This record gives sequence, structure tokens and C-alpha cells, in this order.
Amino acid sequence: MVSRLKKIYQKADLEIKVVEQVQSEQLNEATFWSVIALLDWSNEKEHNILAQAKDKLASFSVPDIQKFQDILAEKLFALDQQVFAENIGSRRYNGDKYFSANSFLYARACVVANSQNFMQVY
Repeated sequence: MVSRLKKIYQKADLEIKVVEQVQSEQLNEATFWSVIALLDWSNEKEHNILAQAKDKLASFSVPDIQKFQDILAEKLFALDQQVFAENIGSRRYNGDKYFSANSFLYARACVVANSQNFMQVY
């Protein structure tokens, strides 16, 4: 093949590049929860808590990272219900005072981050 290309393109420089393709894991629920399980709650610093999960995500292909994001969004959406908003502690929704949508999002993210078993309670 190289000889044929050299004959066709005699006056051109020929460059061959080998590009390794990242294999997609076809990220699924089990893989999603295995990444969540890598959160190290024994560390006090946020970046240390996230380090292993972040490293694992960085090893994924872009489509798998996007799939992880989609699954996370589905989990957060499933918890986006008034019954949960009314039961999140002192910042709960009670209909007549200010309610922070951001605080509620963080509370839902906390539920997901605390593992699949914690999520099943809800």
C-alpha cells in the first residue's frame, strides 16, 4: 500500500499516522454506580473526595462521559419532586417563604453521591 501511494504521489511527502481509538465501554447503570462508589468520603478535602472518580471518568471516551452525564441528570430529575423538597431539612419548601432551587439541587446531588443503596430509599 505504501509503495502504491509513493507511486501515485511521487512529489508529495507521505506521512502515516497511527491513531489509537478509545474503546467505548457503552457506559451503563452499573458503570455509573461504580464511579459514584469511588467517591472517598473519608477525605476532608473536596478534591480528594473526587480524585478517584474524576480519574476514572477521565479514562472514558467522550460518548461515555456524556452518557454518565445523562444518567446523572436522570437521577437528579427523578428526585425533583415537591415531596422531597418539603423534606430536606431547614431549607425545605413550605410554600410561603423563599426556597432555593440551588440548595434543592445540591440536596438531590447529595442523595445520588451517597450511593445506589441510598438512592433506592427514595
